[in-house]
Amino acid sequence: MTRPLQYLFLGFLFLITQQSFAQTNNDIWISSYLKETQKNKEVVDLSGEEIKMVKLDSIQTSFYYHESYLLLDFLDDNYVIIKGIGEKDLKCKYTIKRGKLKITFDKGKIKGYVTEKLIVFKEKVSKTSTKEIFFERINESHLTDSQKLKESFLENTNWTINADINSYNYGTELHLLNDNELRIIQINEDYGYNNWGNWKTDLYKNHLFLIYNDVIRPEKRVYHFYRTNNDTLIGNTFEHSNFTEKPKLTNIKLSNTNFLNNTQLTVLESKLIGNWHAINNPIPFDPIFGSDTLTNEKFEIIFDENKKFSLLKSGTLTKDSIVSDKKFILKGNWKLDKSGKFIELIDDDNSIRLITLSKLTENDLEIFYRIRALDENLFSNRIIKMKK
Repeated sequence: MTRPLQYLFLGFLFLITQQSFAQTNNDIWISSYLKETQKNKEVVDLSGEEIKMVKLDSIQTSFYYHESYLLLDFLDDNYVIIKGIGEKDLKCKYTIKRGKLKITFDKGKIKGYVTEKLIVFKEKVSKTSTKEIFFERINESHLTDSQKLKESFLENTNWTINADINSYNYGTELHLLNDNELRIIQINEDYGYNNWGNWKTDLYKNHLFLIYNDVIRPEKRVYHFYRTNNDTLIGNTFEHSNFTEKPKLTNIKLSNTNFLNNTQLTVLESKLIGNWHAINNPIPFDPIFGSDTLTNEKFEIIFDENKKFSLLKSGTLTKDSIVSDKKFILKGNWKLDKSGKFIELIDDDNSIRLITLSKLTENDLEIFYRIRALDENLFSNRIIKMKK
């Protein structure tokens, strides 16, 4: 059982109610966030050489917010479905009196309160900590039976997320490949990100959910879609980028972008073939973490017509007047994926590195490649600008 479901099982208690169950029945509710409240009498002091706890003059209250991925579906006057999004349904009995909600399981029960706009459960974790999980009514879905989108519809497709420029999802592209493999691209001005992940869908009644996991960050995201417009899925998601703020509901559109055909890929490949060198010094360097200076910096990639590549990263590091030349060479095979957005570098050990292709002309190349420093454990997310 998932952690969100375990939260429900722990015995939530009390919140003020304003509304009768008559307005709750036959509705589907989605958990918008989980709120954790901590009351502290002491804090950690990191100012000295030793870590120590310092007592406060008064109790300090802190609030932390987390995403939550649960549905409540009230079937009738007696039964409710509790469902982790992307997981199995759990059918339970419930009662409600004067707005007080009680859901009964085989191994226990949970209690909550219903208001006009919210269902809230509260759990006392300890003397100083409580957790509350908040539910609100889900958007009405306009997907018809013929529009119910299953996993096979999304498999092996390429999508761009259109959202507000301040949205966490702004500039994200999702490549939903076979066997639930996912590739993620995010490019924002001079910085980029790409990675692998996995994805799946959950179609509950006429509500479509897309769930994906980023294997590096790591993070889980859930998109809810309730309308279609040609090749666009319309929906929303609860975005959460700061643990001290509530996740916000953001409207998004997921637009289908066709993969390239063989002719289009051949044109891109012909432009890519050549000897490229960076013009914006992309190798990360910070004297705080190691050497005093980095000079003679080079970053070059050769793509040849036989689909072989050679990547060179080099420079001269100086530390306390000691000069050290550093060089890193990687060789192997390369290929463009069918979206035209990824260059796969396959080295001699069959390890795959992804390069995101941002711009390509006859003489200009802009890529994102998570490049590591020559000596320090530093990485750069800057876009690399290159010339032939």
